[in-house]
Amino acid sequence: MELINKTIELSDIDDWKQYAFKANVLKDLKDYKGAIENYEKAIDINSDDINVYALYHQIGYCYLNLQNDQKASDFYGYAIELKSKHPNTEMNPDQEGMDFGVMLGVPFKRMYNNRANANKNLGKLNEAVEDCKKSLSYDKNYSNPYLMLSQIYSKAGQEDKALEFLKASAQLGNNSAISTLRQIGLI
Repeated sequence: MELINKTIELSDIDDWKQYAFKANVLKDLKDYKGAIENYEKAIDINSDDINVYALYHQIGYCYLNLQNDQKASDFYGYAIELKSKHPNTEMNPDQEGMDFGVMLGVPFKRMYNNRANANKNLGKLNEAVEDCKKSLSYDKNYSNPYLMLSQIYSKAGQEDKALEFLKASAQLGNNSAISTLRQIGLI
C-alpha cells in the first residue's frame, strides 16, 4: 500500500486507474470503506460514468460486505443501467474483466446475480428471483444464479424448490453448492 500511495503522490497526472487499482487492493484487504472512497475518487477523475460502470459495481460489492444491502442494490442497479448505455463500439469497447488490477467491465450475468443477493438480503425475494432469471438469460450455464435461487427459495420456506436449484448449481460445478450437498448428505 505504501508503494501505491507513493506512486499516486509522485504522479504528474490524476489517473483514475491509479485510484481504481488502490481501491481493488483495499477491497481485497477487506477495507471496504477505504475501497469505496478510492472507487469514488476514480469515478470523479474519469467523469464518464458509462466507461467506469464496473467501479459502481465494485462499490456495490463493498456495500454488500458492509451489510448495507440497500446501497449495494442501488449501486449494482446503477452499474447495470450504465452498462446498458455503453456504446460498445470499436473505438469504445466494453472491456469486461481486469487490466493490470483495474476492473474495466463486468458481465451482465454477474451484476444481476450480485444484485439478487442484495435484494434477497433485503427480503425483496420476488425482485431477487427476477434478477436471477435475468442473469440466466445471459448464460443458462452460469451456476451462481441457481445457487442464489436456492437461497431465495430456502428463505421463502420452499425447501423442495431450494434443493432443486442447489442440485442444478452443483451439476454446473459450483463448489459452494457441492459442499452444501455434501454437508446435508446428498452426495
